[in-house]
Amino acid sequence: MRWVRLVGYYVFTAGVLYLIFAYIGDFPARQSIVLAVVIAFLTRRLGQFARKPAQRFSPYYVTVRPNWPQLLTDFKLIDNREGWDVIEKSLEKLAPAEYSVVRDGLFFTTVQQSEDFQRTLIYWNSRRLFVSGVDLEEKVEPIKLERDKPVSRSRKYEVELFMRFGTRGYDLGIRVPEWWWNETKGSCPEPIIEDRHYPTGRVKLVLAIVPYREFDSYWEPVNRDTNDSTKWVQEINTRRDRERTKFDWTKVGHPDIPELSIDRPEYIEHKYFEVSHSAV
Repeated sequence: MRWVRLVGYYVFTAGVLYLIFAYIGDFPARQSIVLAVVIAFLTRRLGQFARKPAQRFSPYYVTVRPNWPQLLTDFKLIDNREGWDVIEKSLEKLAPAEYSVVRDGLFFTTVQQSEDFQRTLIYWNSRRLFVSGVDLEEKVEPIKLERDKPVSRSRKYEVELFMRFGTRGYDLGIRVPEWWWNETKGSCPEPIIEDRHYPTGRVKLVLAIVPYREFDSYWEPVNRDTNDSTKWVQEINTRRDRERTKFDWTKVGHPDIPELSIDRPEYIEHKYFEVSHSAV
């Protein structure tokens, strides 16, 4: 286990240093112990900082656009296509600069990320702020769920679109009131995950997973042989395509425009979402 190796390292290193300080340097025992422990710790930490990374990261952006008519209809948030037409008309009243997740989707940029994924810096473009990870939620306006209570006035509950780090990839879905889901789930498709949060009385329904392998192309081996580029790209594409199939994503083709000297984003499509991404 990792912690056993770590303890063993400190014990061995501190022991050797103690012998050097106490018997060769003729330091007092207490001073030798303190110096040995401190130097063993610093040596380990400095070694970690000095270690060169095996991969080089390139920033990239991600855009998520839900297939709202399909999603809202399947999960009984609107009755039919006419209900979506009403929502579309309401969006026409919004100013172009006013953000709406229904009209604009989710948009973020992964600015920096460590190899162990423990340190991440995300710029949430939609909200113009920096966050330490992908855990994004937006209200799906103007969708409201109404619950009648016999002893009080009716109350309207919000629906939210979310994207978050998951165990296998980025989880995509909607967050709804638990009481509503309990009443409605029998007539809805089964989500991949039901994540209930009892203190708030809400449940997150994961409807799609964007596998992390989708973004492998933004990690390049530091010491990769330039003559081995084709093989490296093929390996990435093979792993990525396998994960796309596993999680029900398909590549969306777009016509090339030779006049544009920019890299075309990658587009993938799920029943409920379209995701595009590209290097910054």
